[in-house]
Amino acid sequence: MQERGPDAGVCALEDIRVRDLVTGEAIAIMQNLGRDAVGCRVDAAAVALAALRLDAARAARPDLLVVSRFGRLESEGGGMRDEIGRAWADDVPLLVCVPRRYLDAWNAFAADLDVKLEPSLAAIEGWWEALSPSGCAAA
Repeated sequence: MQERGPDAGVCALEDIRVRDLVTGEAIAIMQNLGRDAVGCRVDAAAVALAALRLDAARAARPDLLVVSRFGRLESEGGGMRDEIGRAWADDVPLLVCVPRRYLDAWNAFAADLDVKLEPSLAAIEGWWEALSPSGCAAA
């Protein structure tokens, strides 16, 4: 899950982390490029490490795999895109946040094999209940 760290420092974008929900470990995914930098602050090496963790979670066949987001790197074919695709191919239920600005790239990637949900607990619980083979509600 993506989160902001406790101290956002000078720029709130410098302290964004991805938390491994299994181990609790947080991986900082942004880099400080200096105050005048205009380039992307995403640390591709840190995202690659987070992608390895995501793939390990997929391999463990969880009931649900939560992916922090489908963002710029994924829309360009990198980031965690391959790991999301492998989970999908393995029929592991995925919950992925897709910002509106990357929706076209997501739609091209998902090829209408996805279910789009409103960002609400009720929508997610309804999706999960429909997905459950026993028809049990999420606990």
